[in-house]
Amino acid sequence: MPYCAQWVSADLIKGFLSGEIDAADDPKWGESGARTRQEYKLWSGHICGMACLRMVLQYARDIDVPLFSLLSLCLKYGGYKVEDGTIKGLFYFPFVKFINAEYGFEACVVEDISIQEVLPRLNDDCLFIASVHPTIRHPENKPPRKGGHLVLVHRFEPETNRLVFHNPSGTDESNQANVVMDIELFDMFFANRGILIPLNLS
Repeated sequence: MPYCAQWVSADLIKGFLSGEIDAADDPKWGESGARTRQEYKLWSGHICGMACLRMVLQYARDIDVPLFSLLSLCLKYGGYKVEDGTIKGLFYFPFVKFINAEYGFEACVVEDISIQEVLPRLNDDCLFIASVHPTIRHPENKPPRKGGHLVLVHRFEPETNRLVFHNPSGTDESNQANVVMDIELFDMFFANRGILIPLNLS
């Protein structure tokens, strides 16, 4: 499963999140497809969903679409709204309409669902974009609430009762790609909603 972050320079995410580095100074910002540094700075902290989709497309469709090209399409479907300079979204139902129409998936929004109900689907050519609290990158700390960030869950290991996911806002190699986590611990961050994407690869 390919990995990509919501900032192009994945090795600098810790600095972006702490404020030590301005996102506009990302040396690779142009690879995102953003038109300007300021556009990149404005949106890069909000496009975890676009990063998850980019990974899905690389894996399932063998195409690599720049983050801001995905964002531009998603905006046309109403996946985000900008009100008084504030970015709102990702809104799941317009997002699902977008990816199904543009890329031929049969994705669906799931709500009020336990992670245990999702797990059997992961072994059936299905990926899950899960709503979790962003502090999942530091699982030793109890989150203040659930949800607010998206990660791509791509595998379940029934023999160990652990799942594996990619986190677009992980701060280093240990919490970015192929993060392995016990189900019970993941559930502390999981908001019981997300997007199931059947791949139909066979």
